[in-house]
Amino acid sequence: MITIKEIARSLGMSTTTVSNVIHGKTGQVSPETIERVQKFLEEVDYVPNINARNLAQNESRIIGVAMKTQDYKYPNLMNHLFDTEGPLMRALSDLFTLLKLNLLTLLFCLPLVTAGAALTALHYCLMKMLDQEEGKILPMYFGQFKENLKPMLLPWLILGGGAAVLFLDLRIFPAGNGGLSGLMRIPVYLGLFLLHGICQWIFPLAAVLDNSAGAKFRNALLMMTGALPRTLAMMAVSAVVPFVLFYSVRLLPLAFLFGISLPAYFCAFIYSPVIKSQLERKMGVGKGKEETDSWEEEKEEE
Repeated sequence: MITIKEIARSLGMSTTTVSNVIHGKTGQVSPETIERVQKFLEEVDYVPNINARNLAQNESRIIGVAMKTQDYKYPNLMNHLFDTEGPLMRALSDLFTLLKLNLLTLLFCLPLVTAGAALTALHYCLMKMLDQEEGKILPMYFGQFKENLKPMLLPWLILGGGAAVLFLDLRIFPAGNGGLSGLMRIPVYLGLFLLHGICQWIFPLAAVLDNSAGAKFRNALLMMTGALPRTLAMMAVSAVVPFVLFYSVRLLPLAFLFGISLPAYFCAFIYSPVIKSQLERKMGVGKGKEETDSWEEEKEEE
């Protein structure tokens, strides 16, 4: 069977370019190059080597299922259902990845001051999952956690300190007393709403943008207000787990396994298209994690 290196050598291209075309990552590849590669693949009847990919990732993403049945009426259906590239097996593989990410995030949030870096690393890995980019999840998470440990320290302390002050204000002005106490709770609720909305954007943005703490908050605020319907949707998704646990503590073990990563995964479907479009419009396709102060300042320069 012909390999990617042999294909690249025959076409006079890099192995990265050929690999990107094969795996559908054609954002940085010209249409002419895509056509050349696809035409050559058809000529040589190329089929991706799943075993080689699993070997490179050091994981097979295969779950064994033993079944005893005498019904052979639907063999094609069963083959499709348990195909390693089928929707069921992919869903189980993603669920196992979310389990690992949730446990990692919980572990690295324990010192509290490192929670900002842990959540940023989580969202970085989730965006890579949505892009279906291959790679080992543990080294990816550790690398992003280490990279964001210092940059996300101050933003996390600001968010955590602000939330602590606002919750303390709620204790000072108890509900149900009416009058001045009730009026004083209104700005507290608005402050909590603002912090919750900023949290939906600041960690995903920090995963793709390398900028100052002030720029992180400005960009998060811009995205919160500019994409308000998406922000409200993410706020609702992230509030599901606390709401459910408030009424049923018996679900705490399930929240321990998926309480952080699963809501964040659904939120990634909401914010990822917006972040990608902003990156493509402001910095160009394919530049990755760039140093920029603020999208707002780039707009002024234009």
